[in-house]
Amino acid sequence: MRRKILFGVDYTDSELIKLLLYLFVGGTAALVEWALFYLFFHYLLSGLSLTLLTMLATALSFCLATLYHYFLGNVLVFDSGSRYKRGKELSLVFLVSCIG
Repeated sequence: MRRKILFGVDYTDSELIKLLLYLFVGGTAALVEWALFYLFFHYLLSGLSLTLLTMLATALSFCLATLYHYFLGNVLVFDSGSRYKRGKELSLVFLVSCIG
């Protein structure tokens, strides 16, 4: 496992810090999704019908927020590529997120 260091503090073996960072990553991912939905809904896709607008804004914001969550989670909390190759890992993350 790679060493995890944040602000000069090594937290590789600290489960409490990893839990707090995981909650931070998830919370900011939710904020990113909401902000992107608002941006897509009100500015970028505003010429479409309401139903299509809502579906596209939701899908785009979900995909981008999931990517944000995956990459920030790997930087701060998890060790990417330790079990699966990165492409398969990202596909599984999207699969589980869509099911959820």
